[in-house]
Amino acid sequence: MIPEADFYYGAALVRLTKELNQPISVQARPDIGAGAFDVGSRLLLLVKFCSKRLSPWTFTFPERQVEACASHAAQKSLLLCLVCGSDGTVALSNETAMRLLGEPRGVQSWMRASRRRREMYAVTGLGGELENKVADLDFERLANALLAET
Repeated sequence: MIPEADFYYGAALVRLTKELNQPISVQARPDIGAGAFDVGSRLLLLVKFCSKRLSPWTFTFPERQVEACASHAAQKSLLLCLVCGSDGTVALSNETAMRLLGEPRGVQSWMRASRRRREMYAVTGLGGELENKVADLDFERLANALLAET
């Protein structure tokens, strides 16, 4: 039997590789936690999922994942993917992801994505609220931009 998490991780990895015009290697990072992947030795992809069918979707981040995100964001090499059940994905990178994660200092952090019918995703977290909404299609755009920079 295939674990449920593998379907969500696979969805993010397919979206990552579908639009690329170059071969790329992907390596799991169990030291960071489930859903963490090194992409082309240049980018940390952290996939978090919530299997709920309807909005809102909530995601938790243990302290070690927040620290890994901070380290990669400082190097401009972080792509955070929140898989919202079968509804879609929210992609956040670098400073945006870290602002929402906040500074948990010894406790886990969290984010919440919500979406009304035919709208984009609103995202909040321990560190505050995102001013703009996020489109499902931002994932491919951000991934391509980050891989081109690094």
